[in-house]
Parts: sequence; structure tokens; C-alpha cells
Amino acid sequence: MVGFFAEQLAPLIQDILGEELSKGNWCIITTPKRWHTTKNFATRISELLASLLCIPFYEDVCSCHTKQRMNAVFTVNVVPNEQNIICFDDFVTTGQTLHSMKVALEPHHKNILFLAEINNKL
Repeated sequence: MVGFFAEQLAPLIQDILGEELSKGNWCIITTPKRWHTTKNFATRISELLASLLCIPFYEDVCSCHTKQRMNAVFTVNVVPNEQNIICFDDFVTTGQTLHSMKVALEPHHKNILFLAEINNKL
């Protein structure tokens, strides 16, 4: 399903960002792994998306210090060089993970486009 999701999402991102994407200075990151010790679904989709969009992918930009969904505390491990960041999450329940990413990355003054893909019926 990784290929299916990435191949559906790449044209949408290209359409949304248009010429801005082709100007460069974009990268893609994903939300932190919490229960997985290896590459999770969001990471695998993000890697393929980065390849399809010809932009860098940064893994483990943030770490989560709690496994709880609400009020999670993230710290930044790596600050991407690019000014524009696509932050991808593969499943959103409350939006708290994306909010925690926003809070963690705010001090670095990056432009962040948050994307979530939800479809657990395929």
C-alpha cells in the first residue's frame, strides 16, 4: 500500500505547490516513531514521496518522549536545511501529533505544510 498512497499523494502535492515546488528549497519529514523501532508506514510513504517529488527526506527529525497521544512532547533532533517543509502523518485521530510537530519546529522559523493521509478501508 506504500506505493499506492505515495503515487496518489505526489500529484496532489505537485498541484498544490505548483511552481514553488520546482523552485527547490523543499523537503519532507514525518512525525516521530512511537511504537515502531524500524521504519513505520508514514516513513516508508515519505521516502517514496521524496523520491517522486525529487526532494530530500529527513528521517527522525523529531523524537517523542511520551507514547501518549494527547500533549505529546517532541524534541528536534535534526533541523532540515530547507526553508520549506512538508510534514507528513499517515493517520490522524486528534491532530495532536501534528500540533506537537508545529510546536517543536516553531523556533526554527520554517514554513511547514502539514499533510495527513487517512484511509484504513483499503
